[in-house]
Amino acid sequence: MLMRALLRQRTVEFAEIASFLDATSAETLPREDAVHQQAMVISVRQTHLPKLEAAELASVDRDDDVVELCLHPDIYEGPLTPHLLGAVDQDVWKAVATVYRDRRRGEVLTLLDRATSPQTVSTLASTLADTSEQTDEYAPERGTETKQEIKLELHHAHLPLLANVGLVAYDTDSGAVTYTGDKWFELSAFVDTLPPRMHANT
Repeated sequence: MLMRALLRQRTVEFAEIASFLDATSAETLPREDAVHQQAMVISVRQTHLPKLEAAELASVDRDDDVVELCLHPDIYEGPLTPHLLGAVDQDVWKAVATVYRDRRRGEVLTLLDRATSPQTVSTLASTLADTSEQTDEYAPERGTETKQEIKLELHHAHLPLLANVGLVAYDTDSGAVTYTGDKWFELSAFVDTLPPRMHANT
């Protein structure tokens, strides 16, 4: 509900959060409901907002007591918005957050989109090793990575995470990687929302 409010409004004051969550104005509520609202605000502050910040989905200005949307404009103005606003469960949000947490996962999706067909983990690793300048401004700490290092990183970390949230199918026997997030949105539409730092170099 908080992310839905942010998608519509982009900036939400803490004083408004309980009203968004409860869908009722605080001034019209009985005292006990107002207490419940305060408990919800505390829960949002201490539990949910730190998670949204960690996923780079929102930023919190604690001096001004506001929460701001922290996404590429195409997320809240582009083709994903209807899917995100209409999502009843949290699977869509989990998938988006998983990609936005790490540059490499965005690179994998852009390569799958450009290939227009399933790729192998070896092919993905080879392409990333050949085309990525790992000392660029976005990830200077990585240095130059070999194909084998990238392949191991994909196999053990990124592909299992993407598979776990339903964005790819990864066959560990054959090494085949297939995009499966089209139950929510087309791959090209998702890739269009990624910030430049997450696009694999050409």
